[in-house]
Amino acid sequence: MNLIPPLTSSGANDIFIARYSECSYPVVTSQPASTGTCPGGNAGYTVSFTGTNLTYQWQEGTNGGTVWTDIVDGNEYSGATTPSLTLTGLSTAFNNLFYRCIASESCGLDLTSGVGILFVGAVDTTVNVNQHIMVAAANAATYQWLDCNNGFAPIPGATAKQFIPLVPGTYALSVTKNGCNDTSACYTITTIGLDDITASDIRIFPVPARDEVTITMNVQGEYTAAIYDLTGRNMLTDDIRFGKSISIPLNNLETGAYLLGIRKNEGEVNYFRIVKQ
Repeated sequence: MNLIPPLTSSGANDIFIARYSECSYPVVTSQPASTGTCPGGNAGYTVSFTGTNLTYQWQEGTNGGTVWTDIVDGNEYSGATTPSLTLTGLSTAFNNLFYRCIASESCGLDLTSGVGILFVGAVDTTVNVNQHIMVAAANAATYQWLDCNNGFAPIPGATAKQFIPLVPGTYALSVTKNGCNDTSACYTITTIGLDDITASDIRIFPVPARDEVTITMNVQGEYTAAIYDLTGRNMLTDDIRFGKSISIPLNNLETGAYLLGIRKNEGEVNYFRIVKQ
């Protein structure tokens, strides 16, 4: 129980009439979430509390969240005394800063929210190209490969770090990390080895396959086989070398579509779609 307002005596014969009111701490129902943006971008935090006549004060933490300072509206900040803080035009100086909000009841009780971390930095859009295999340089990111010749349309299923185009063309990478998204330059893939092996040179069965897939070439030679998922990830521990015919176990593969890659005499890899039941 809290006495509102505080009473001050002016003499021994004062008569006090006091009103008592209940007061409780605010309750947080939604915490600020960590977020990020590219340099020059914007970010924001929102928090929710329940309580009566609440006031808000956002704080910024430095030195790993050991030093906290009240935020004042101006420059990059707005909404410093509201449930939503907005930061605009951020430089990399804001990277790894901490943000929290203090909600206060009119009676003086207050509660501090959890902490949201801010990340500000550019994302690496470098793509390493080895013949027709494209690999993103950025690690631990979100990837989407794009078809430059089709208005930068996303390629269905091409969301892995590595991408192997099925046809010659021009491709780019959209990569997102810590809230920052950017797109690479376009890279032209002129050959995927389709001239080395044609459908008439090879027999693949059964289709679809359950336990294993068998490859039989029309001509004896030096061949290498590998199986990839549709994002270009090699599903075998090692490539398999064979002369004319080989059976490859599929027991460790999930049901779905895959690409069978065949290389002849160290030439380009040729791809054939297979289905695992």
